[in-house]
Amino acid sequence: LLDNGSTDRTFEIAKGFPNVSYYKHDFIGFGPMKNLAARLAQNDWIFSIDSDEVADEVLIESIRAAVLENEKEHIFSLSRLNHYHGRLIKGCGWYPDIIPRLYHRR
Repeated sequence: LLDNGSTDRTFEIAKGFPNVSYYKHDFIGFGPMKNLAARLAQNDWIFSIDSDEVADEVLIESIRAAVLENEKEHIFSLSRLNHYHGRLIKGCGWYPDIIPRLYHRR
């Protein structure tokens, strides 16, 4: 977990998971932060999500299967649903919002 200044219970929650490492860093831009988080990761497969994104059980099981069945040359994209004030946004270029999120670091 790479934190750039949260003021909520992020650190306290992260401490409850023995497999989570927690790092703090000043915000240096979205891309550079994701690259830094990947360099700090302890495993080869990187699932890169933001703090406001949630992976449901179906996605988690799909990721497990993809990692087990594929070589490191693959990059997997996800279809993300964006909401604003509780409403699904299907315009403004936000739908479909397909972004790469799962990759092998090597």
